[in-house]
Amino acid sequence: MPQNVNRQWLLKTRPRGPIEADTFELRQSEVPVIGPGEFLVRNLWLSFDPAQRGWLNDLKSYVPPVAIGEPMRPAPSVRSSHRTRPISPLGSWCWAHSAGRIMPPAKARASSR
Repeated sequence: MPQNVNRQWLLKTRPRGPIEADTFELRQSEVPVIGPGEFLVRNLWLSFDPAQRGWLNDLKSYVPPVAIGEPMRPAPSVRSSHRTRPISPLGSWCWAHSAGRIMPPAKARASSR
């Protein structure tokens, strides 16, 4: 896949029973331009955990449900790939909310190493 393509999984429809292939939509977009104090990370693994199955239902829970057309919220393992200022060495492993994107921008205070 090209390096300048960002991909994320969006909830397309609420499942009624087992999750099917048409439950999600893979959307592609351009990799975002990072601003001051931000860095770009590359997701290497996305963990879709069993708890996330409950987030697909439009029910009150400990976290809000994923809305139709919104990205899933997997737990990513990421590495820093581009930055606008030295925050940590490039290639550092870190954790960042990614909204399921392959290359999301992140703020230094919103991530941990």
